[in-house]
Amino acid sequence: MWRSLSLFLTAGCFLTACGKDSSVDSGTLNTPASIDFAEIQPQPVLESSVVDCLGIGWSDSDGDPPFYALEWSVNGELVSTGAQIDGALFDKGDAIDCVLTPLDSGGEGESKMASVVVQNSPPQAESAAIDPDPLTVEDTARVRISGESDGDSDAVTWSHVWWVNGEIVSEDTLLSGNLLGRGDRVVAESTPHDGEENGEPILSAEVEVVNAPPIVLSVSIYPSAPSPSDLLSAIVSTDDPDGDEVEVSYTWSVNGSEAGSAATLSGVFTTNDEVRVRVRPSDGVDEGTEVVSDLVVVVPE
Repeated sequence: MWRSLSLFLTAGCFLTACGKDSSVDSGTLNTPASIDFAEIQPQPVLESSVVDCLGIGWSDSDGDPPFYALEWSVNGELVSTGAQIDGALFDKGDAIDCVLTPLDSGGEGESKMASVVVQNSPPQAESAAIDPDPLTVEDTARVRISGESDGDSDAVTWSHVWWVNGEIVSEDTLLSGNLLGRGDRVVAESTPHDGEENGEPILSAEVEVVNAPPIVLSVSIYPSAPSPSDLLSAIVSTDDPDGDEVEVSYTWSVNGSEAGSAATLSGVFTTNDEVRVRVRPSDGVDEGTEVVSDLVVVVPE
C-alpha cells in the first residue's frame, strides 16, 4: 500500500508542482503532515481482538485530510498493510508493531511506531447451575458449567465455593448432603482458571434443599413358617434422612388377594397358603417407595 501510493505521488509531479501543497496554490512549498504518535487499540490486545493503529495528533498546515500508509509486523515479520488485523495473524504472547506514516498531497511525514504484546484471554462461561435441583440431604451436589470458552484455547479448570444460607460451608468440588438440612438454600460460586489467571466468577441460581422421603431398610414376616392358627407380624425397619418420625402402612395378601391392612394378620389361613406383606413408609411430608416382603407358606399344624 505504501509503495504503490509513493509511486502515484511521484508520477503526479509531471502534472503538478512537485513539493507544493496543492496543484492550485500560489507555489508555496508543501509542509509534510505529521502525527504526535501512533497508538494500537483496543488495549489490552487479546486473540479475540480486531486491532487498529491510530494516528494521534494529526497536523497538516496545508489543510490536507488525514491519510496514512500502514505496516503491521508480528514478532518482527511483516504480516499486513491493511487497516486492521485480527487473531488470525497473532497468538497470545506475540509482539505486534504498527508503523504509521502520515501522507499528504506532497509526500510523506515522519513515521511513528506503536508496539504491544498480545495478552492472555481470561476464561469464561455463560452460566453455572447446581445438580440435582431440587436437592435433598441424600444428594451430593455438583456444578454444571455451560458455555465454557477461552480465547487462547487454553485448558480451563474450575474452583467452587459453596454458600448455604449466606455462609461459606465448603470449597470442595462436590458438596456432601451431610452439610445440608431441609429448607437450606444453596448457591455455588464458580471461578475458571486457564493456567495463567482467573476469569470472572459466576453464581448459580439458588437451590432449596427439600424433604427426603423415608425408606424401608428391611421387611419380613414372623414367623417365617406359620401354621394356620398363627398370628403373623410384619417386622419392618425404616430410616428417614431428615430425621423425621416414620409411619408405615401395610397391605397383606394371601394367595394374591388382599387380606388386611394392620401390622399383624391372623385367622384367614389354610395349609399351603402363600402370604406376603407390602409396606410403604411416610414421614408426614412424602411417602417413600413401597417394599414387598419375601413369600411365606403356611404349613400344617
